[in-house]
Amino acid sequence: MALLDAVFKAPTPQQAASVLELSFSQKPNAALAVPAAMKPAQTFKMTVLEIQNSVTDPAVFLHTVEEALKAAETLTDKADFGENGAVFTVRTPLMRYPDLVYVSLLGAEDEEAASWPALYSHSIYGYSDMGANAKRLRRVLSALG
Repeated sequence: MALLDAVFKAPTPQQAASVLELSFSQKPNAALAVPAAMKPAQTFKMTVLEIQNSVTDPAVFLHTVEEALKAAETLTDKADFGENGAVFTVRTPLMRYPDLVYVSLLGAEDEEAASWPALYSHSIYGYSDMGANAKRLRRVLSALG
């Protein structure tokens, strides 16, 4: 599969302080999961999922997200993103297309306080993802409880 990985190269992830500061895809090849009160005004054609639960431990949050991604897909890269977040490069099973999954915690300046997770998954190649990114985020949200 290394040949397909070389053909479908993953881009350099965007740099931002949080998921809400990213430039979102304008194609229906992305999904966003945020608390309802934090939903951005401009979501284009992407699926938006509502998060109900807060997070108290950033390390456990990131570990749970990483394990949920590894369980169903090929995780090829992980990098820091913002202060309490990460960006993961995952590859689709058959064609090995790279997708980027950004995760960050919003709203907690005090380490003891709860934070709200925000997740954004988008395909690099193609116009539509046929719901793959929304399915991926649902799987991660399920793992988070």
